[in-house]
Amino acid sequence: MGYDIVGRNENGTQIRAHLSGCGWSGFLRLASEYGWKPERTKLLVWKRKTDGEQYPYVPDMAKNEDGDWEYATDWNGSYFGNEGQEISKADANSIALAIGKYLADMPHDEAWLEKTCRELDCTNCDSIKELLKSWSDPESLD
Repeated sequence: MGYDIVGRNENGTQIRAHLSGCGWSGFLRLASEYGWKPERTKLLVWKRKTDGEQYPYVPDMAKNEDGDWEYATDWNGSYFGNEGQEISKADANSIALAIGKYLADMPHDEAWLEKTCRELDCTNCDSIKELLKSWSDPESLD
C-alpha cells in the first residue's frame, strides 16, 4: 500500500508522487516537526436511503442503490490506511508550508534531494523532488 501526493509545479502542471507507507509516515513526521497541526481527514461514504447504512467509497454502489454521498460521522480521522480518505485543502497547504520550512533549513543540492527521497522511500524520486522544490516557496500554494 502507498500514498499519492499531488501538487503543481511553478508552471501549474500537476505533479504526482507516490510514497510507501513508511515514506508517508516520515513525511507527516517531518511536517509535524515543522509546525503542522493535523486537522483530521474526512471519509466520503455512500449512505443508503433504505436503511441509513454507510458504505465506504464504492463507485458501483452509487449506480445500483438509492442513496447519497456524505462524509462519515463515525470516521476516526486517520491519515493512514487505504479507505480513500481526503485531506482538506487547508490541511494540505499546512503540510506543504511545514515541509517548506523544513526545506528552508536544508541545502537544496541534488545529493540532499536524493537522500531525502530515499528516506521517504519514494517510488518516483523525480516527482517528489519537484514537489519538494515547489513547496519550498509558499507563494506556489493555491
